[in-house]
Amino acid sequence: MKRKRVVAVAVLVVLTLAVLTALGSCQNLKHVDGSEFLQRAESIGNPWTDSKLIGATNVDVYLESGVLNPLAGWRKIVYWTELANLPAEIVAKLRAGTNPWKEGADPGSHAADQKSNSRPAR
Repeated sequence: MKRKRVVAVAVLVVLTLAVLTALGSCQNLKHVDGSEFLQRAESIGNPWTDSKLIGATNVDVYLESGVLNPLAGWRKIVYWTELANLPAEIVAKLRAGTNPWKEGADPGSHAADQKSNSRPAR
């Protein structure tokens, strides 16, 4: 009788840990500052990443990014920041309903600096 109780408790503990681990991996919402958000947003459109703009509210903006975990495979993380942390031109595009990080769009001064440092086409 005592052995059955110990087995039952052990199974319950294992199941509880499994459920908590699964729930913890689903709750991947991370607040970041404006500069980190801009760095992560620059990966949108990069074929080697799995990042996309989810959208913006009146005060916040959200970005989903895939992260490769060697043990668990791909994991999604949602990064968010306040619009007040971003440059005015990006906020204006987000409020207009356009994605400032689509290919060919000007994502802000950081991307403009990168373009000016690139080698001209031959």
